[in-house]
Amino acid sequence: MTTTPKTETRQPNAASPSRQPAVAVIEQGMGPRKDLYEANKSLAEAMWPQLTPFQVAWLAKVATGLELEILRDEVIWYEERPYVTIKGLGRLLNRHPQFDNYDLQPASDDVRKAMRVTRDEEQVWICRVWRKDRSRPAMGYGRASPDYT
Repeated sequence: MTTTPKTETRQPNAASPSRQPAVAVIEQGMGPRKDLYEANKSLAEAMWPQLTPFQVAWLAKVATGLELEILRDEVIWYEERPYVTIKGLGRLLNRHPQFDNYDLQPASDDVRKAMRVTRDEEQVWICRVWRKDRSRPAMGYGRASPDYT
């Protein structure tokens, strides 16, 4: 019986040399928002020195693309990716012309049970977002444990 050697397939990580051309492509695509991109990139490098050049470029591109700022904590690096914070989401909502309002409330015990929340200290919230051009709100659920907050 012959065995074939196992070949390991790996995704290139953010530090691999194959990601360096991606940084150049990201930077070329900034166009007129290059100043905001450079400011966000400098802040990302200062706030998260452990990030690779690709991760810094990715974070700065997300912030710049949404016209958000890292200095205002509107975009952060969280769990290996850029993350738009509540502050950033609020800014995005308020600049949209159809945004009407939102309501945020803790989830009921029934909702917590349906979401299989077992720990009392785990937070579950329901958010309803109203638009001027719609009769019903969009709803979203958020869940966070003390380990992540």
